[in-house]
Amino acid sequence: MLSMSKKPQTLWAQDKQHIFITVQLSDSKDLDLQLKEDKIEFSAKKDSDLYQFALDLFKPVAEGSWHKTVTNRNIQLVVDKKEQDQEFWPRLQKEQGKLNWLKVDFSKFVDEDEDDEPQVPGQPDFSQFMANMGQNDQMNLESITQGMNFEDKDEPDSDDEEMPELEDLKK
Repeated sequence: MLSMSKKPQTLWAQDKQHIFITVQLSDSKDLDLQLKEDKIEFSAKKDSDLYQFALDLFKPVAEGSWHKTVTNRNIQLVVDKKEQDQEFWPRLQKEQGKLNWLKVDFSKFVDEDEDDEPQVPGQPDFSQFMANMGQNDQMNLESITQGMNFEDKDEPDSDDEEMPELEDLKK
């Protein structure tokens, strides 16, 4: 009886210069990766199961720029786009259609125009706030709110008005 191969859950993300691919296959053995300019071929065993896929990429990548990290939980790949600073790829694979084993990696997700947005003066830089989250036990809000003016003495504030008297209720 022939053993059918399975497809490992695979996540992908991108920024303007790179493609990030994470193959979620723990404790894999006999890993065989063929990383080419326009194609990925993956094969590995876990227990007695064979996992493999071949994927034609949406656009070519810079050949020889593949970086591979193999852990006991997954295989992470990073590659440079051949055409950097171009529009984002609409999908990882060349052919249209959904592959049920290939999903967007929202932990590495970057919005296409996120880096192009200028910082509005007087507004906090929340990207710095989120980047520094969890690094210290105390957050330095002063660095986030730097340049913001919280005292606007020219306009009356609703907090400055006196509270109206409470009416006595008859029982």
